[in-house]
Formats: sequence, C-alpha cells, structure tokens
Amino acid sequence: MKRLLTVFIFFLTLAAVIGQTERGTVLLSGELGGFSSAEYYNKTGDSSWTKEYSRINFLAAPKVGYFPAKNFLLGVEVLYGVDRYKFDNGNTYTAEQIGLIPFIRLYFPAKKFLPFAEVGGGIYNEFANSVIYNIDFMTKYQGYTYNAGAGAAFMVGNKVAIECRAGYQFLKNKRLDSNPLISQKNSGLFFRIGAAFYFIRK
Repeated sequence: MKRLLTVFIFFLTLAAVIGQTERGTVLLSGELGGFSSAEYYNKTGDSSWTKEYSRINFLAAPKVGYFPAKNFLLGVEVLYGVDRYKFDNGNTYTAEQIGLIPFIRLYFPAKKFLPFAEVGGGIYNEFANSVIYNIDFMTKYQGYTYNAGAGAAFMVGNKVAIECRAGYQFLKNKRLDSNPLISQKNSGLFFRIGAAFYFIRK
C-alpha cells in the first residue's frame, strides 16, 4: 500500500505545468488502474466465517512521448503490475507483469480539456512466484498485448492536468517452461487515471 501511494504521489508531482500539444513538446505522464485490496471468507452451514485468503493488486504505467506534429503524439509506456494472494495456511502467490508498449495518440483540443484517442501494442511478460509450504515455484510467461481507447486530460488550475482513459485491451502469452506448450489469453475493458506533464521545448 505504501509503495502504491508513493508511486501515485510521484506521478502527481510530474504534473507541474500544462503545455500545448505543439510540435516539439515532450510528454511525461503516469497512470494507475486496477487497484484493489480485499479479504475473502467462507463458511459451511452454521459454522463461523473462516478467512481463506487476502488479495492485493495494482497497475502503474509511466509514459514518455514526443509530438512530431501538432496534436500527434508518439510514445512508449512501461507497464508494471502486481497481483498477490496470501492464503490463511501461509502459502502465497505473487505475479508481476512487465510490459513495454509503444503507442500513438491523437489530440482534439477543446477550451477546458484535451480529448484524445490512443492505440498501442507491445511485449508483455509475467513472472509468477508461488510459495507452497516454504517451497518456491517460479513460472515465466512471455507474450504480447495491444489496446485501443479514448480519454481526456483535464486542467486543474493553470498548471496541473488529470488524465482519464478507458478502452479495450487484449493479452496473449505462453508459459516458457511448459511441455506441451501452455498458452493463455484474456481481454476486456479498462479504466485508468493519472497525471501528466507537458514540457515545451524551446
């Protein structure tokens, strides 16, 4: 939790100045999405509730981009996510997701905010570590992802922008140490929120 708050505060401090989407502008931004923390319980008949496991997961996505033309952004996103389960018997499961995703963004500036459309795709790897009765098991997955969506950067005062983005994403990967080959895929909708800094080069 403390690590997540630190990441979020860091991204907010990046949003010091809002510039225009002119040619030569550099974008630094960060998004957070998918954060949750929960505890799961079960019971049988009239027995008392028993804690089964707890779960915490979050996603952070810092970005850097450059405007080669007005309202047109080319950039790359570094995706980092964690999904951790802790069971009542002491066993744990932790999956870390790491992605490097080039993207294209097109802005449609309005008076009070900056709407945009965005598409991206790139590599997406996952490292899963299970601890079962004090024995470690490591599993590696390698694959790709792509997404498409729309969002807007909202000005807060004269110097700060909060970015919101929603869309569709697809992921497919394969387990590197499996024989026969084990593959998995998933897709669905996403929503992210973050902060942005537009640095105008002179």
